[in-house]
Amino acid sequence: MASNASTEAFPKALNRAERKVCWKARDDLFACLDTQQKPTDDLHHVPAGCAQVYKVYESQCPPAWTDYFIKRRALEIKKAKQLEMMKRLPGNES
Repeated sequence: MASNASTEAFPKALNRAERKVCWKARDDLFACLDTQQKPTDDLHHVPAGCAQVYKVYESQCPPAWTDYFIKRRALEIKKAKQLEMMKRLPGNES
């Protein structure tokens, strides 16, 4: 079985302090993405202005967590767009 460098960086569960560092890195990345002209949920194309923040995020969080957080963000963005569209339908103005 081939060794994965990113897996080796997180061989054990994160403790409370490490989780807080990961969550802060996630929050910093998402805040950066939100400031871009077009907030994105596609981190295969990270805006240049957020590239360094993304590197920190990847280094502070286990790969499974980064994947989860990105997917969750994508779902939240999609949900917000759908709710906005529903509000625009006739009879739903409030």
